[in-house]
Parts: sequence; C-alpha cells; structure tokens
Amino acid sequence: TPEAAGSTIAITLRGEQVAQSFIGAANFSASRVAVKLGKQGSPTDNVTIQIRNDSAGSVGSTVLATGTISNSALNESPNWLWVDLASPVALSAATRYWLVIQRSSTTSAFNHYLIQLDSSAYETVSLWNGSSWIADTSGRCIPFRVWATEDLFAQARAMLVAGNQFF
Repeated sequence: TPEAAGSTIAITLRGEQVAQSFIGAANFSASRVAVKLGKQGSPTDNVTIQIRNDSAGSVGSTVLATGTISNSALNESPNWLWVDLASPVALSAATRYWLVIQRSSTTSAFNHYLIQLDSSAYETVSLWNGSSWIADTSGRCIPFRVWATEDLFAQARAMLVAGNQFF
C-alpha cells in the first residue's frame, strides 16, 4: 500500500493462492499438469495444484481435479515440475478453467514457494488476498502445461475406425 514514511507502514499480502485462467483448445481428459516452481528457505508443507471452474470470469469454487507436489521435489530456482492429478478430469473445448496453485499450510515470510512468471500475457492471473480473488496487474502469466491421457484401447479403436478401409 503506498504510504508516506511514518511510524507505521501497512504491508498488504497478495497471492496466498495464485490462479491462471486457460481455455480448453479441444475436448480432452486432463491427467497431468506442469508449472515452474521453486522454494525459498525450508517450507515443510506441500504445493497443491487444482483445476477449477470459471465463475463469470473469475476463479470458481468447484474443484474439478487436484494434485500435490512434495516440497522435497522443489529446488531453489523454479523449474518445470509435473504433478499427476488424483483422477483425470474431462475438459471441454472453448471453456475457461482456472489452474490454482496454493500451499497446503499457512504462509511464511521465510519459508515459501516461488512461481515463475512469464512476461508474455496469456489470459488472466488472479491472486487470493485472504478474502477474495483480485486481478494481477503485472501483465504476466504463469507458464503451465496441461496434458491429456487416453486409454490405450480407445487409441487403438480410433486408429482402427480411421483406417477401417484397410482392415
């Protein structure tokens, strides 16, 4: 909070949770998510990543899928880390979703997690300030990857159907 120097200074915490919106390019079943994470100090909790619904352009309250990254998997400098979702989730084309990154315990000024941001703007980044989601005004985005899986038999069936003139 901008203030003149005096006997007290107010510090506003933003980003207990961070969310990146994305729009599904096709109908698919998401099973893995990757983000660039690191850690500062020695946090003892883990990082939880969720895929949530959209609610009128903001982060929704419905958790569609979740996964956890252990603190021991993180280095001091952010790098790509994959997390398997507890169960695959069906995502629809042209539908907005939110990738929410949060720690599993309380915040700490000395032992915390780092999320790498990219200078290119993609969709919307929102920050949880403890009571509501606010838009990040830095113009950056969170690099991420969402991977799909498909059952081996479904893949084989699709290939046979596509090439049935040869069988």
